[in-house]
Amino acid sequence: MIWSDVLCMEAEYQIADSPIITALSPGKYCISILGGKSLILNNFRVLLAYAGSKDKLPVNEYKWKTRTADGICCFHFEIAEHAEYEMIFRNPEELAVKKSLLPFMRFFQSDIPLKEIRIRVEKR
Repeated sequence: MIWSDVLCMEAEYQIADSPIITALSPGKYCISILGGKSLILNNFRVLLAYAGSKDKLPVNEYKWKTRTADGICCFHFEIAEHAEYEMIFRNPEELAVKKSLLPFMRFFQSDIPLKEIRIRVEKR
């Protein structure tokens, strides 16, 4: 479990560190997966809840994922009040991240190991 504070504009975590407890200020956030240029989510999901509570907040998957220089923006959510939140990554072993965008290269590449995949939470 990792404790963090995203009052600054962004924070990065190892995907294996789930669950993560973080303080978030009101606003819109984007969750990016870092470490590769191509990904298949399969059943990978991000859950967000108030820390110490079972009240879940909606985390939506982007229909059209945006590539950045170092990752892919996959999920987004909105926070209405400043509080501590628990972020849980479900089924991380099903996440398939590859280094190349080229289909014929991806065929021969193995998935990036889970311990090398990072998650960025960024305020928009």
